[in-house]
Amino acid sequence: MESEESRSAEHIAKSHLKTWLIVVETHHRVCAAFASSLKELDLTSAQHELLANLLVAEGGLTQNQLAELLLVTKGNITGLVKRLEKRELVQRESDPDDRRKNNVTLTKEGARLAKLSLAKQQELVDGVFGELSMEDEKQLREYMKLLEVGTKKYSKSTGFS
Repeated sequence: MESEESRSAEHIAKSHLKTWLIVVETHHRVCAAFASSLKELDLTSAQHELLANLLVAEGGLTQNQLAELLLVTKGNITGLVKRLEKRELVQRESDPDDRRKNNVTLTKEGARLAKLSLAKQQELVDGVFGELSMEDEKQLREYMKLLEVGTKKYSKSTGFS
C-alpha cells in the first residue's frame, strides 16, 4: 500500500512538471515571436543581444565580456562578431595594452539597428505583459527570483554553471 507521504511527493513532482512545461512553452513562444519580428531587420536573437549590450556599454566591450554577458562561449562570440563586422554593424579594435583582447564597438548603422531591435523587443514585452496588472507583474518577478535561486542552487550542486 502506498503511503500518504509518497503520494504527496508524487503529486508535488507532477505539479512541478506541469509548471515547468508552462514556463518552457511560454519561453519558446516568446522566443519564436521575437525571432520572427527580428527577421524584418535581418537579425537573429543572438545578434540582437550582442548589439543591445554594446548599445548600453560605454566605449564598447571585449569579446570576453560579451561572452559572459550573453552566456555563450568565446568561440560563439567570435563568429557573431565576424558576421556583424561583415555587415558593418560592429568594429573590432585590438587593445593597445594587450593585443590578445579585442574591443568591440557599434558602428552608426549598428547603433541604429540596435535601437530598432530594442523597440521591437519592447513591443513584444508590452504585448506579453499587457495581460498582467502591476501587482501580478510584481508577484511574477518575485517568483522568478525564487526560480533563479533554485536554478543557481541546482547548478552549483550538480557542477553545471
